[in-house]
Formats: sequence, C-alpha cells, structure tokens
Amino acid sequence: MTGQPLAELLRTAVPEDAAVLALVRPDTPPGPEPVTLPGQTVAVVPVQPGPGAAEHAAGLLRLLELADPETERATADRLRSRLARSGPLQLNDALTGSQALLTLEGGSWREHAGMFSAGSVHTAPNGSLRWDPAAPPSADRLTGQVAVKGWPVVTGAPGTDPAQLRQYYERLAALTHFPLVLTFENGAVTDMKPASGGSGQAAAALGELVGTAAGGGAVTAVEFGVALGRQPLPFNTQANLASAKTAGPSVRLRLGQLSRPGWQVSLECATSVLSDEAGTPLAGALAAPRRRLNRVSSASCGCH
Repeated sequence: MTGQPLAELLRTAVPEDAAVLALVRPDTPPGPEPVTLPGQTVAVVPVQPGPGAAEHAAGLLRLLELADPETERATADRLRSRLARSGPLQLNDALTGSQALLTLEGGSWREHAGMFSAGSVHTAPNGSLRWDPAAPPSADRLTGQVAVKGWPVVTGAPGTDPAQLRQYYERLAALTHFPLVLTFENGAVTDMKPASGGSGQAAAALGELVGTAAGGGAVTAVEFGVALGRQPLPFNTQANLASAKTAGPSVRLRLGQLSRPGWQVSLECATSVLSDEAGTPLAGALAAPRRRLNRVSSASCGCH
C-alpha cells in the first residue's frame, strides 16, 4: 500500500516483538537482509493479483488457520529420514505404466514445515519438504518415464505479466484431469507425450515454458507435500506444494529456473508411487490404511 519494501516497513513501522502477517505478490523481492528484527515473527502469504484475488486470499488464510505445524514437521522429518536411507528410488505409475529411477544424492534438503520462529520471514501456508540438486542434471538423478497429473504450480520471474502467468496456469490445469508422460534422461526432459487428448494443451504449454533444450526442462527440485489431508486450492498458489492425501506425502517435480528460461513449473505425480529399492512405498499415491472392522456375534445391534 505504501510502496515501501517489506524489510523497511518491518524495521521502521512495526514493533520489535510483533507477529506479522503480510499478503504480498508472489514475485515481491524480500528486500535487503536482515529482513526482520530479532523479535519479529513474520508470515508472508503470496497472493497473485487479478480476478479472484480476494477469494484466493481468503482460501489461503483458511489453510493457515487449519494448519497443524507440529504434525507437518514430524511427517517431514520422518520422510526425510526414510529417503536418506533408501538409496535409488523407483517412481512407478499404474495408470500409464510409466517407470523411472531417481536418486537423491549430492544435493541439499530444505524443510518448510513446523512452527514459525522469530527473526525470520516464513512463506505461509507451509508444509513441504524439498530436495535441491547440487549441480546440473547428472546421469543418476532421474531417468525413465514419469506421469504428471494433479494441480500445477507456475512461477514467473519478477516482472512477469500476471495475465500471462494465469493463461499458462489455465492451460496446465488440464493435468488435474488428464496425465502427461514426460521422458527424462540424465535429469532433463527429452520428450512429452499426452496420455490422452485432454493433456495436449498442457504439453504445449509446458513446452513453451521450459522446453527440452538449454536446461529449461531440467529437474531443479523434487518436492514433497507433508500437510496430510490438506486439499489443494483450485488456483495457482505455492500453498498447493504442501497438499497431500491422508495416506501419505505427495511428490512433485519442479522444472525450469527463474533465471533461465524465466519460469518454474511444479508438476504433481498424483497417480505415481515413490518406492525404495525393495518396493516399500514412501510417497505419492499410497493406499489409505484399511479401517479395522469390529465384528459382533450378537444380532442385537438395533439394525433389524
């Protein structure tokens, strides 16, 4: 509203021990460090301007209200520990028959889950775990075919036209109904094949955004949603990175870089299962635990 950077407002107009909730454009730069004073706890909710912005903000604030940070942190810690012990991973999709091998080695982990701490700016709602590779695509990172299906998240470099961003998202949103099969070699996309006619427009949009050359189609992160039971919101928002079914964490692949080609696209693998070498499921389309039935030997249950 004032045109001042958030960091400047926090230092000059906000008490030193305040808890702050700020709604900002997704491409708003954080400003110079340190962003906050030591006693300030700051949660930033990115909201894309344009049609529906007020409804989108309300949906994000509801998610923030319903968040369970302690459970999300425990889920993230448990998953990270299991992945660290697993070695090569398998990503298999029963819907399309796609299979790929993935290795999470030599990179770094970033956890966006748990309680907000003072002295930092936290993106909200959180509830995700991310692995960032250490170098350009390597031979053992991701090879094979991967089916992507689910709610996409599209991010543009600072200054991206919101209308253009919205158009790309709407074309990629076909993936909520129809899968797209990507072929990877050495961690980069080499081919895209619509698994049905409905995902053709998504393939065209993805090709325009990240392509298959100059590193645009490289896997730049593997993301896991650890907010179990959180339903995705039906619009383009970073909050959907955290969404997961009750049965277990979700898994996503992030393609592209904001520096080149200027876009990042996070694609959910909603119908795929990520397993270790032994075939033990770790994330993805896990089966919900079966409820135990209490059998009764008496007919006096009042249902006759």
